[in-house]
Amino acid sequence: MATSRRLLSPGGKQPRFFYGYAIVLASFLILMIVWGTQYSFGVFFKPVLNEFGWTRAATSGAYSLNVVLTGFFGVIAGRLSDRFGPRLVVTFCGLLMGLGYLLMSQISAIWQLYLFYGVLVSTGMAGMWVPLLSTVARWFIKRRGLASGIVAAGIGFGIVIIPPLANQLISRYGWRT
Repeated sequence: MATSRRLLSPGGKQPRFFYGYAIVLASFLILMIVWGTQYSFGVFFKPVLNEFGWTRAATSGAYSLNVVLTGFFGVIAGRLSDRFGPRLVVTFCGLLMGLGYLLMSQISAIWQLYLFYGVLVSTGMAGMWVPLLSTVARWFIKRRGLASGIVAAGIGFGIVIIPPLANQLISRYGWRT
């Protein structure tokens, strides 16, 4: 078995399953969901415009703010991950992201879109990439590049799967649901 570290059990035998692969799978799924929902903004764009009558520029400004703040907060998330560990950072940021999306379903004014999507969701997204990739890199010595590549591929899978799924759900249940 090609594991990254040769961990021996008390009997001196190599364990059958290397837990690093579970970390890779979990990280893949997290990035798939996070970035898939991020790139679903375009699917929500027209229904939100139709409901509120905001300008395209004002509505897309929330997305622009999200992208800029995700990059900015990513640096902070990396530092926090080094200090407090990736589990805490990913959990906290996941909660922020979920809260931001939940609150977005209740918006009635443009400032709420900017606050919930532009600030809360971007803060949550920022704590995903760096902590997850650095965690995977620590679990693997051999095949580190392959493991990191699989995790990063979660973004591509999310972009391919989640926006069409969101489109189907919006056409059936509306954008707020």
